Amino acid sequence: MRVTFIGTGYVGLVSGACIADFNHNVICMDIDQNKIKQLTNGNIPIYEPGLSELIQKNFKANRLEFTTDLKYSIDNSDFIFIAVGTPSNQNGEVDLKYILKAIDSIINHLNKYKIIVIKSTVPPGTASKIKDIFKEKNINTDLYDIVSNPEFLREGSAIKDFMIPDRVVIGSASNNAMNQIKKIYQPLFLRDIPLVETNHETAELIKYATNAFLATKISFINEIALLCLNLDADVKTISRSLGLDGRISSKFLHPGPGFGGSCFPKDVSGLLALMREKKIDGDVVNSVLQTNKKQKNKMFEIFSSMFNHDMKNKKISVLGLSFKPNTDDIRESPSIIIIEKLILAGAKVFGYDPESYSNMKEIFPSAYFSNNFKEVIQDSEGAILMTEWNTLRSLNPKKIKHLMKELVFMDCRNVYEPQNWINEGFIFKNIGRK
Repeated sequence: MRVTFIGTGYVGLVSGACIADFNHNVICMDIDQNKIKQLTNGNIPIYEPGLSELIQKNFKANRLEFTTDLKYSIDNSDFIFIAVGTPSNQNGEVDLKYILKAIDSIINHLNKYKIIVIKSTVPPGTASKIKDIFKEKNINTDLYDIVSNPEFLREGSAIKDFMIPDRVVIGSASNNAMNQIKKIYQPLFLRDIPLVETNHETAELIKYATNAFLATKISFINEIALLCLNLDADVKTISRSLGLDGRISSKFLHPGPGFGGSCFPKDVSGLLALMREKKIDGDVVNSVLQTNKKQKNKMFEIFSSMFNHDMKNKKISVLGLSFKPNTDDIRESPSIIIIEKLILAGAKVFGYDPESYSNMKEIFPSAYFSNNFKEVIQDSEGAILMTEWNTLRSLNPKKIKHLMKELVFMDCRNVYEPQNWINEGFIFKNIGRK
């Protein structure tokens, strides 16, 4: 099959490389000339484990190419996947300007039948809106079909998520388009991966509902963890017990400083905006967002209390900057809130992260960021663990105490047993553990 991806961001690159690995011919198109030049030269603009190797493998096999030429991409494809960004506006509503721009560009070059696949996360009703645009422009219905095919990729494990997904969701009103796109995913169905065939609106809402529900689990357990701080209760035991209930499962029940990234905050806000547009209060969804915002602020309050709320001129180490491990993505990262508040409190901020340190430097030029852990922790007067990178899961308090100037440590990911640090003389806190 011949496939084009419009947009070489996170979703477009990962999906394009994986589909090429299914032995299809894939063109990744983007208007960003510098990005396409980088990709053609073998430089990957994002960090995702295994992605560089997968792209190079399929590029060398001539199954994957990169271009800025939209007409060439459309002419030489049977499927056009739209994988452009869908940012939120100030009201939390999804801004479809990049989707609509891509559709206009496709219409301008459409000269034979194409299956247009919406891979970007979009609010329910978007596919219908796109169909209306084709009708308004009097495009012959024999020239196109629209398919909704949401992605469920987690940063840090995206290739595995694509190759071994929990399900593949395809929404369309066209049986032909449905049957054709199933050919792209045929290697997955040979592994008995479940297929959900439905209409556009249901496929679009599945993505939003999934992320909103997972975000709800995170906000719920974070509130339980805060309650544990005021009781003689242990959130780790509670999380494990909840996870043993087959109706609940253990995933996304790990307390932390709040969710971030490019999906959960944007998608939950988008769902809430859609609910309010349809005159639905959306109290549960709104509470998820508010709880998440409060959680980030609460982490700083707890950390600040460990210094009697006086951190002026103290060297503070922020350990982990990306919103989760195995990615360089800092969008909506809880670390941003912590760093902002530390700077306002007059602290000298030093941040460590294996991959995203340079990205954070662009936001906070007055702070110091590095991928050298010892450099960041040396002579620190306090440290706060924000992201559970593997390099931060095995810290030895016996060694760390000889590097730090003052022994104040907060574990926002509940990685460590408190007593091990307390025994070494640390003032130690985490979230909801005895």
